[in-house]
Amino acid sequence: MYHAPPDIPLSLGDLIGISFRVFREQFRFIWSAIAWPTILATLGVGGMRWSILHWLSTHSFDSASIILHLLGLILCLCMLAVAQWELSIRSVTIVRVVLGLDDSYKSAILYARRRQWAAMLLYSVAAIAPFIVMIFWGVLSIFFVAISRYLPFSQVLSFVFFAIVGLAFTCTLSWSLLSTALAFTILSCEDKNLKSICIRTYDLMKSYMWRSGSFVVLLGMTMFAVTGALDLPVLIASMFDAWRNGVTTYDTPLYMEVLSTFVDSVINIFLLGVAPVANALYYNDLRMRVEGRDILLRLERLEHLESGG
Repeated sequence: MYHAPPDIPLSLGDLIGISFRVFREQFRFIWSAIAWPTILATLGVGGMRWSILHWLSTHSFDSASIILHLLGLILCLCMLAVAQWELSIRSVTIVRVVLGLDDSYKSAILYARRRQWAAMLLYSVAAIAPFIVMIFWGVLSIFFVAISRYLPFSQVLSFVFFAIVGLAFTCTLSWSLLSTALAFTILSCEDKNLKSICIRTYDLMKSYMWRSGSFVVLLGMTMFAVTGALDLPVLIASMFDAWRNGVTTYDTPLYMEVLSTFVDSVINIFLLGVAPVANALYYNDLRMRVEGRDILLRLERLEHLESGG
């Protein structure tokens, strides 16, 4: 532990600022925990993209070409699955060390390995839930567009409908992101079964739904700004290289692919390192607001001082 988590409720900006500071201070620990699975996941995703694009560019539909590219896809999927499994386990260790539940990676990993199946399940749900929300609102919007031509005052109704959908989409997406992340954090900190974790997540979030949504939006905007700055040099280099070689005949060279993969790995390490830290600190903040944990900690300290005196 480089420093203890906050012992008083803080503003959302302070929580995010402390999350970035903890990431900087504990960078060596976070790097050692998630570096290789993050790089493996980046290579897996990049390999799948390359296999699909290469197969389409060859215009070859013979059985040998299909089998080779399919084997490449399966290999990359296996790499991604192994990486996601390890990332789910190692994210538990980050949460436990940041909140001071364990003082080292070795002690935290013992708990994480014991809860690995539940951790992988919640980690997968956290990745899938936003897509389910997007698909739901997308299908609803397509359905409305299809029937709007038969409705009176279609332009006014469309304006009202999409204004409501825009707000509802933002809120439900934010809540789905934080609820799944909070459930994963509770799993990392409290030795409960999945049913109890779901109940616990609702109990912590129900009184601070709007604040929780604002936290996700603010954190997302901050991380988007940082990742955009990290990705900007590669974007400029790609545009310059395309201009130099002719945009109409441009084919991404190997060195640009390697550079892009390297930068993607750095960005993913940043994202996957900051996210569990921020979620852990927000969980700690919710416990102080809902359960008065900060008051209980002060009482424990007073009792300790009195007993010591």
